[in-house]
Amino acid sequence: MTKPEGMFHVYGSLSLPREVDADVLVIAGDTHPDPEIRHQVLTKIEDQLGLPVIHVNGNHSYYGAEFSNDTGEIAVINGIQFAIATL
Repeated sequence: MTKPEGMFHVYGSLSLPREVDADVLVIAGDTHPDPEIRHQVLTKIEDQLGLPVIHVNGNHSYYGAEFSNDTGEIAVINGIQFAIATL
């Protein structure tokens, strides 16, 4: 699979820029229904960009699994609190 210049291949048809001017990357849902693949994808993005990545599961993330009934979580990055929950 070819990727545009300045991009890195993540998974399938997904490529992202090698450089992102941000402090935190938020990925909001539906990355992949397989938790192991989802973890690999998120780890690769975090490693490549050198940024903390906050991921929020989307409804498609639960295909073939039980939708959790948790209340979410709080992530603190550089003193900033992020509320993370699937709605």
